[in-house]
Amino acid sequence: MEQRIKDLEERIIALEGQVRMLKATPAAAPAQPAAVSGPTAAQAQVAVPPPAPTPAEAPPVAPGALPVYGGASASAKALNPDISVIGDFIGKAGYVIVGAFVIAWVGAFAIYKVRRIDQRWAALVDDVA
Repeated sequence: MEQRIKDLEERIIALEGQVRMLKATPAAAPAQPAAVSGPTAAQAQVAVPPPAPTPAEAPPVAPGALPVYGGASASAKALNPDISVIGDFIGKAGYVIVGAFVIAWVGAFAIYKVRRIDQRWAALVDDVA
């Protein structure tokens, strides 16, 4: 089992090295055709510019950057908080409720034992019976 774990660790290290090498090398240029079958070679060498981006296309986003939705309407975010914030609040409220219950239970149990309520009630029940 330990040998298998070591083998897997070595594979992970090798894969990480390959990923680093791929990130370090610049993107390869697209392959150009070796032979031109057309009227003349001069016409084939005319560079075709890439099409201009249309207004509907978004500009490229840097890797790791979060997209920005709304653009100029970023002030709308003031009235629309992230769902995660609401979820965090509800989660913390749940912990507070459970904590309050545990504290109340421990306090009630302590009072029950310190004031010997079970013995006092047992004496009252024996008097009645």
